Amino acid sequence: MMAWNPGAFHANPDAAEAEALVDEGMSFVVDEAERAWLLLVRGTCARLYRGSEPLGQGKRADPRPIGERLAATAAALSVARDLGRDDLAAAAGQALGMLYGLAGKYAEMLELARRQVAELRPEHSRLDQSDAIRKLAIHLINVRADFEQGLALGWRCRSLLGASGANGPHQVMHALWPILTALFYLGRWQELLEPLEEHIAAFRAEPATECQFVRDGPAIGVATLTLLGRPGEASALAELLGDPLLDGDSASAWQARQATIGGDPATARTISHDKALEGRDYGPQHAFALLEALSALREWDAARAFLPVARRTISGNALLEPMADHVAGLVKLADGDAGPAAPLLRRAIRGFRRFKVPFEEAQTLLALAEALPTSAEASRAAALAIYDRLGARPGADSLRMAMASGAGEQVGVI
Repeated sequence: MMAWNPGAFHANPDAAEAEALVDEGMSFVVDEAERAWLLLVRGTCARLYRGSEPLGQGKRADPRPIGERLAATAAALSVARDLGRDDLAAAAGQALGMLYGLAGKYAEMLELARRQVAELRPEHSRLDQSDAIRKLAIHLINVRADFEQGLALGWRCRSLLGASGANGPHQVMHALWPILTALFYLGRWQELLEPLEEHIAAFRAEPATECQFVRDGPAIGVATLTLLGRPGEASALAELLGDPLLDGDSASAWQARQATIGGDPATARTISHDKALEGRDYGPQHAFALLEALSALREWDAARAFLPVARRTISGNALLEPMADHVAGLVKLADGDAGPAAPLLRRAIRGFRRFKVPFEEAQTLLALAEALPTSAEASRAAALAIYDRLGARPGADSLRMAMASGAGEQVGVI
């Protein structure tokens, strides 16, 4: 329970205590299957240390290399297959997925999730099916930026739980995460409001704020309502989460994005700076949020220094590639070097368009207008059309006024 479900405890379980129990068990065990379970727990204890996945936020770094954790879990899986123990094999498979994320093995993590969904059978419980599909949806969204497939899987996951959410509000919020995330990136903000309402109702029933998937619902909602020009509703929703810096160790990339979009990129920088440097599955998501925050702060020296780091983690977040090009273009503009900026910004626009993320495309079009004054009117008109389509009223109104007065539009997040 300590290693597998740390989120079920009032406070994060002590990693040393869990490891001591494994050591004690190993000194007595004779049954091969029981020994494999202990090996599995040994591997899974990684989540109890600092810098692990969202449910494990220990204060100390893991004293064991992640490779050792992976080897223990792989050994447990091998025994499970030899003994025909489906329960042990399923648990080991889930643990491997978590450990691949901690190790930054994004391709292996995604492939394992695909395989687990492909192996689902009707006799598996609806909850188990939903959970496997949800994990694949999350990885497709976070790693591949495949928002349409992630959205389709998210709705499939949600339908498996039933209209009433019979498995409880926490599971409902888990299932809604890929739906809300994909709809935000795809710019389908009005459509997002209905599942957001369901998430908030579930949140009020079970405000399990130690879980990032639970917290991210309101964070995505606040960002969306802000961009739609509904600040009162956004402010009221933000109160559900409170100050993210009160628990900065576990603050999510979405909480950072919410802060930047809400006009507080300094908080976003504080949330994401250290996490973006960690080789964990969440690191590339924080890298995106950090680039966005540094751009809003116009901290071009910091952005220039961080860009190589961000580019090295593109394998964990495909959307980082056009985002890095976007920020690199802004850095060139800040240096007064518009010539190299334009190709970078054009490449960013093509990338955002390929991934079907219109908000980021519009932001880059505004930067391109600054880099190429001769075609600025066309770039701004294209950005305005996107804002109007999204319903981004504050951005559309300010841009329309700037274009009418003949003034340039300041580059930055709305």
